[in-house]
Amino acid sequence: MRPLPPLAASALIALALALPVSGCSDDDDAAATTNPGGLSDSPSKPDYITAADAICQTLYEQRDPLENQAASAAQRGNLDAAADTFDNAAAITERRFAELEALPRPAGDEQALAEIYEAGGTRTAEIAREAAAALRSGDDKAFAQASREGAANTRRFSKRAIDYGLLVCGRGRAVEIG
Repeated sequence: MRPLPPLAASALIALALALPVSGCSDDDDAAATTNPGGLSDSPSKPDYITAADAICQTLYEQRDPLENQAASAAQRGNLDAAADTFDNAAAITERRFAELEALPRPAGDEQALAEIYEAGGTRTAEIAREAAAALRSGDDKAFAQASREGAANTRRFSKRAIDYGLLVCGRGRAVEIG
């Protein structure tokens, strides 16, 4: 196990904190294929926001243990465990955003929500996997790049979500690294 330089440990913790959402168990897969919010086929925007923010609240509550796992692994210098945490976060993020994407959307808001969820779910998962690969290969430069991209992606996601009215979904923390 290679020791983790202090800057890399800080970056690892910051990247974990920059992940907009993640956290669930495998038993949540079925919920992603149905209407998890119980919304009508054409919900009002306030009803949609309530349902989406409820999902995000659960996501954020479940994310905290992953942040702690990544930080703990970084402090111990266990890069494989930290990388595993990022891979887990990527898989979880994809499943949870599938649940958000399964919600019926208010008429006329489909494209705006697709853009919000693309940044929050798909790109976040990609960045988490890039960070995991960089940790496993010992590529500090690639990890730093993933950290910067993660922070920038979180800012974009949070701004778009908040601009739409998704206050819980948009509360992701953006962290400057470097």
